[in-house]
Amino acid sequence: MIHSRQEIGFVLSILSALVIVPFLSEPAILRFSDFGFGIAPSAMLLISGAIGFASIRSLRRTGFLRHAANGPFSGIVAAAALASVLVLPTILLDVYRPFAENINVPLPDALIFYPAIALVAQTAFFLVPVALVFGVSRLSSLAILVAALVEPVFQVAFQYSGTLTGQDILLGVQIFAISLAQLLLFRRYGFFAMLAFRLVYYLHWHILWGQLRLTLLFQGATG
Repeated sequence: MIHSRQEIGFVLSILSALVIVPFLSEPAILRFSDFGFGIAPSAMLLISGAIGFASIRSLRRTGFLRHAANGPFSGIVAAAALASVLVLPTILLDVYRPFAENINVPLPDALIFYPAIALVAQTAFFLVPVALVFGVSRLSSLAILVAALVEPVFQVAFQYSGTLTGQDILLGVQIFAISLAQLLLFRRYGFFAMLAFRLVYYLHWHILWGQLRLTLLFQGATG
């Protein structure tokens, strides 16, 4: 019964995102859809909600979450602290060799875009791979390892320009470490600790640093 709260909370999170995404601007909606190969944000959330709910239920019933701490908010403080530390290498990489100027969705759209896309990302990159691998193997370590590779491969491929650069490799390693941290939090504390990590990471990287980097890294070059 305690762990079923994670499923209920996940559904409520999806419903909350469905309420706010219509307030995105047209450019932000189009950018959201790009991550879903043209699927509308609301449809992406509905699909993520159905698949994510089934994945969490499967993982709870098959025992992957049997050691998760009681209560949906357990581990959130630890997740926030860990995300605040692990975002630093990404920022340093950006300072050393800046990513594209327009990688972040600007405010105020960012306040809606990133919480909503986080639910899609957690489902696609973590919940589904872990549920599939653990469902077949019943090996939590294998499921975590395989799932931790999904997002770095996607992110590096998404920005691949024909040549694999040192920055691409460093980015892949960094995202793998971030993914691994989230999955270990999921295993230990449940879904909301994993989600908290991504939300805090997004706050630092896409919103706070996302605005600051435009001044520090690009204003001087274009001024």
